[in-house]
Amino acid sequence: MGFVETLPPVSRRGFLKLLSAGLAGTASFSPEGVNMQNKFSRVFDVFLDQPDEWKEAELSNEAFVERNGEKLKNMDISFSFSPEQLYGLSASNYKTEEGKRLTEKSVEALKFIHKELGADEVRLGVRWDNAVDENGNFDFGFYKPYFDYCIQNGLNICLNIGIKVFRWPEDHVPPMYKDIMPADKSVIGMESPLSAAYLKFADSMMHHLISSYSKRELETITKIQPENEAFHSFGQHGWTMGNDYLTTLVEHIDKFLPGRKILFNSSEYTNLPQISELFKILSDFIDKKRLVPAINYYPFCYPGPDSPSFYQLLSLIPGNVTLGTLRDRGYAPLEMSEIQAEQWLNRPLPRDWATSIKYITLRSINDILANQQSSVLSYWGIESLLQADPKLSAPVFDLFVKMREDKLKRSENKKLL
Repeated sequence: MGFVETLPPVSRRGFLKLLSAGLAGTASFSPEGVNMQNKFSRVFDVFLDQPDEWKEAELSNEAFVERNGEKLKNMDISFSFSPEQLYGLSASNYKTEEGKRLTEKSVEALKFIHKELGADEVRLGVRWDNAVDENGNFDFGFYKPYFDYCIQNGLNICLNIGIKVFRWPEDHVPPMYKDIMPADKSVIGMESPLSAAYLKFADSMMHHLISSYSKRELETITKIQPENEAFHSFGQHGWTMGNDYLTTLVEHIDKFLPGRKILFNSSEYTNLPQISELFKILSDFIDKKRLVPAINYYPFCYPGPDSPSFYQLLSLIPGNVTLGTLRDRGYAPLEMSEIQAEQWLNRPLPRDWATSIKYITLRSINDILANQQSSVLSYWGIESLLQADPKLSAPVFDLFVKMREDKLKRSENKKLL
């Protein structure tokens, strides 16, 4: 245990406040320095708020929603939804009789998320290798039922496309392109044959969408996410994406589906500086208000979420400062693109499932969004919940139902005023 952790809470808060002033240095005498000092102080407050947030999370679902409903009322609820993670369904078996049955079951799961849990949006990822036939030609058959449901029922879609799409192994390259794959840990730019092959595929997908659905139906696709964690070296090959390729991909998207919000997400705070630089480039041809910075938040992946080390605290500072810069530049409000709602590998959640989700929801709203008036809270792990023992998943589903009901009640009360 470090020196800071041994201090009593009051002394610890004072010590960290003093340290934040020291980090801001003599520059704090200027307006820019004062702003920087405030951002440092905010990080320390985030660190110290955790015990109170765990205490709040231990309330019953009903009490939790009642106490925090005012904060939640303007938050759209979203879920990352991957049919490949459900019931043994895959692109290789969905045409079989068993696969057809599993597809129907998966669409029912999507309906449950929408109608019962109150999802305002679903994040769907189209994996490259699951959307081509054996000859490499575009084939939308596997994903069509989910897009049809969303479009027919008014469930907004955040469409994740790219060489990297959420869920392991992250990069989903069809077998016919294995010989042009770059080395592990490469930055994929426009000079890569793989980026050229993907852009051709992306054009085929976009052309299919605009020829298969009406312009009005496609309004359901409100956001497009080009690549998942584009700047984070995660996945079986550890690839990251170059700004030239990402800019070209956004240009291709905008040609077919103009006006959509464009989302880029960061692994926690790590990649916010790169996103900030990319947004400066994209702002030359995309309205700033369409550029959405987002964070994937996984506090339960690391040991000791109840009392993180002082080193973890310091690692938040650069990203927190960049986050303030993104807000100052007038981009779209920050969103939470993945909020951890399942255990990571063999590390169990620190408390029961519902309590852990209440805690991470509070952390997202209070600390990362910093009381931002509206945003999107997109939860990661709904597939695990849908397939879990009902005794474990029922309290979580009850939480989302109560959040939906409270939101509706507050909306109706506002109309009566």
